Amino acid sequence: MQSYNERGVAHRLVAMIAMLFLVGVGLSATSYAQSRGAPPPIGSWRGTFSDGTTLELNLQPDGACSYQSSGWAPIVGIATWTPSAQGGILDIRYSNAGYEAHAYYSIVWVNRNAITLSDPYFKIEMRRI
Repeated sequence: MQSYNERGVAHRLVAMIAMLFLVGVGLSATSYAQSRGAPPPIGSWRGTFSDGTTLELNLQPDGACSYQSSGWAPIVGIATWTPSAQGGILDIRYSNAGYEAHAYYSIVWVNRNAITLSDPYFKIEMRRI
């Protein structure tokens, strides 16, 4: 038969193990939710710069992508998405004079019909069209 002190130690040990288990489950759930991140901006999007120049982005579920600023030839390629909590990084791979090139854009969801697209040189809000 266990003494009172031994039972107290055993209860505290069980309680501590249960608490550590629950903390671990909570951290795993948080990590899983964060790893899923924001969805890619599938669809067609258009934004207008202050000078009236427009920018269009079209992203298909299979990754097919086009990106075009008014007055310029479109960039057409395959996109990959690296999610973050509020958006992610869109990497468009395309051919440029026979060489593979990449265009990287940061995207933040504003709401279900608006995103902010940016790179080191500009930032533009785009609306779903």
